[in-house]
Amino acid sequence: MSAFQEQQLATDPWTSAWVSANAGSGKTHVLVDRIARLLLDGSAPDRLLCLTFTRAAAAEMSTRLFGRLGTWTLIPDDELAAELERLTGSDADELLLERARRLFAEALESPGGLRIQTIHAFCERLLKRFPLEAGVVPQFSVLDERATEELIDEAKDIVLREAASKDAALADAIAALTAYAGEERFDLLMRGIAGERAWVEAFFAQAPSLEATLKRSVGLDAAADERSILDDATAALDPNALARVVSALARGSASDQKRAEVIRRFALERNRERFARFLDVFLTQEGERRSRLATKSVLEADPAAAGLLERFGDVAEQARGRMNALFVAETSGFLLTVARAMLKAYEHLKSQRAVLDYDDLIAHAVGLFSSPGASWILYKLDGGVDHILVDEAQDTSPRQWEIIKAIAEEFFAGKGAEREPRVVQRTVFSVGDTKQSIMSFQGARPASFAETRLIIEQQAFGAKVDFARVPLVSSFRTAPRILQ
Repeated sequence: MSAFQEQQLATDPWTSAWVSANAGSGKTHVLVDRIARLLLDGSAPDRLLCLTFTRAAAAEMSTRLFGRLGTWTLIPDDELAAELERLTGSDADELLLERARRLFAEALESPGGLRIQTIHAFCERLLKRFPLEAGVVPQFSVLDERATEELIDEAKDIVLREAASKDAALADAIAALTAYAGEERFDLLMRGIAGERAWVEAFFAQAPSLEATLKRSVGLDAAADERSILDDATAALDPNALARVVSALARGSASDQKRAEVIRRFALERNRERFARFLDVFLTQEGERRSRLATKSVLEADPAAAGLLERFGDVAEQARGRMNALFVAETSGFLLTVARAMLKAYEHLKSQRAVLDYDDLIAHAVGLFSSPGASWILYKLDGGVDHILVDEAQDTSPRQWEIIKAIAEEFFAGKGAEREPRVVQRTVFSVGDTKQSIMSFQGARPASFAETRLIIEQQAFGAKVDFARVPLVSSFRTAPRILQ
C-alpha cells in the first residue's frame, strides 16, 4: 500500500482507525484530512471531539483546519474539485463542491463549535457540566503548572513547620530524606509526589502496616532490622571454618593478616563499621566478588582455605543484599511518610481555595465515569459526540485512556451503535508514535497505545463496525539519502 493509500484509509470517515506513525509521516496532516472528510460527509462540527496533548498542538490543528476550510471558500471550482478528489479518492460533484464551500461558515457558526482541545480542557468542561455527580465545587478554578508548583511549595512549608513543632516521626523522615537527596532534590521529590498521589493513596489504603509492607515488598521479614541481618551473617560463619580461615590468613602476608583480623573482629563485634570492612574483604566498591581473597602462599599452605573463603564471600554478598533491601524499605517509608503529610496539606489548600490541578481533572473525570450515575452521564454525552479523534496518543496516560474508552464504548453498544438518523458511522480515530513518547510525563505509558487499540478494536468488531490498523511509515520531512 502506498503512502497516499495509507493516508486515505486513515481518513476514511466510515472506518474507525488506529494510526501508528513515524516522525515526518504527516500525523497532523492526516488528522486534519480526517476532520475535513468527516465534515464533508455530513458530520456536524460540534459532534466531533478532537483531543490532543498540548494547547499548542490544539491551536496548530485549529489553524491548519480553518486555513484549509477557508481556502475552499475562495479557490476556483476546478482547483477545489482536484483538492476534494485527492482527499476523498472519488470524483467531486456539484453538491460536494457546494458542501465544501459552506464548511468554513458552518464551523464558525456551529453553537458548540469545533472541539479541538486538550484532554484536560475536555475534563474541565465535563466536570463543570456535572459538578454534583463528580463531587467538585461547581465554580472551581484550574491551576496552571506555575500555580500548581507554588501551591506545592506552600504545602511543603506547612509540612516543614509541622515537623519542627509537633511531629517527631515526620521530622525524622524529612531529615533522613534530605541527608540523601539534598534541599534541591527534596523540592523535586515533593513536586513528583503530587503527580503520584493516586498511587500513594492506594498504597496506604491497602497497606495495614507501612513498615511491614515495605519490608515484605523487598523480600525481608517484617521483623528484619540491621541487628538481625548482622546476627544472621555472623551465625552463618561456622566457628570451625572461621578459626581455620583466620589461622591460615594469619600465617600469610601483611594483607592476609589484615583480612584475618577484619574477619575475626566482625564475628565478635557485629556493627555497621565492622560489617563494611568485612564486605571490603570479599567485594569490590562496585559490589563484584573479588577474584583474589588470599595470597598464593596461604592457599598453598592450606588449600581448603580457598573454598571456605568463597563460602564466607557468599555470606557477605547475601548480607549486603539484605542490608540494601532494608535501606530501600526504610527510605521508602520515610518518603511515603512525608508524601502523606505533604498531600494532606496540598489537598487542604486546594479545598480552601476551590481549585483543581490537571491531575485532579483526570481523576475526577475517571471517577465520574465509574460512579453510580455514569450511565446517565454517558447517555448525555453520547447524544453530543459522533467521533472521537486522539492526537499524540503515545503520550496519553492509562487514566486518560479510561476516559476515552468510557465514551467510545457507547459508540459500539446498543442504541449508541444504532442511532437514527445516522449520517456517518460513529468512529474512533487515534494517531501516535510510541517511539516519540515523553515517557512517564503526566503518567504517559506508551504500551497503553497498543493495549487500548486492542480493546476498541474488539468492541468495533463486536458491533460489526469497520476498524483499520494503519501504519504511516513514509517520511515527507527530508530526502531519501538522508533517511538512508
